[in-house]
Amino acid sequence: MKSSISGSQCLLVLVKTWNIISNKLDFQVQGMVQDRHGRTVATLFGKWDESMYYMNDDFSGKGKGFESMKEAHMLWRRSKPPRFPTRYNLTRFAMTLNELTHGLKVVFMLIAILCLVFLFVWQHNSGKNLASSALEHTCSLNHDSTPLY
Repeated sequence: MKSSISGSQCLLVLVKTWNIISNKLDFQVQGMVQDRHGRTVATLFGKWDESMYYMNDDFSGKGKGFESMKEAHMLWRRSKPPRFPTRYNLTRFAMTLNELTHGLKVVFMLIAILCLVFLFVWQHNSGKNLASSALEHTCSLNHDSTPLY
C-alpha cells in the first residue's frame, strides 16, 4: 500500500509456517514501512489472527530474541472470546457496529423524512402516483388474471 501524499509505502508478506507443537499452520505477517526514498523506517511482525507489533527502524535482518521484543510496540491484539458466545461468534466490537445509538436513530429518521419529501416532490412534479404505479407493476408480474390487491 502506497501513500499518494507522502510517497511512503507499507509492504506486508503473509508467511505460512507449520507449528509442530499445535500441529497446525501459523499465519505470520512480516513487513516494513518505507519512506519515499525506500529507506525502512519501521518493521512490522506478528500473526494475522493473534497480534501485530512494530519496531522503529529496520529490524528485518536481526534475530527474534527477547531483547528486540522489548523495543516492539503493540499495534493490536485479539481480544479474548466472549464468555457466552453469540450465535455467529461475533466479537463485542463487531456487535457494536450494528448497534443503533440514539444519535443514529435521529439521523436515520431525518434521512427517512427527507426521502419521503423527495418522493412527494418528485411524484407531484412528474404527475405520477408512485404507489399506484408500483402496484400496477406488481400486478403485471402476476400471470393469472387475479389482482394481487
